[in-house]
Amino acid sequence: MSETASGVVRVGFPAGKAFVNAYLVGEPGKAWAIVDTGTPGMFEAIREAAQSRFGKNAIPEAIYLTH
Repeated sequence: MSETASGVVRVGFPAGKAFVNAYLVGEPGKAWAIVDTGTPGMFEAIREAAQSRFGKNAIPEAIYLTH
């Protein structure tokens, strides 16, 4: 996970799957969203990053798919 701009975190994926992106947008303790969701098999990496940033039971306000 790396912050690319204030409140925008890029989710890192395992080697070989880094050609896709997913972002968590928002600040801890506030509403947040997922932008893009990677490809099949990316759920665990996104979930772990979201739990790390927003807490174990945090739920996104929205999920935006750009393509």
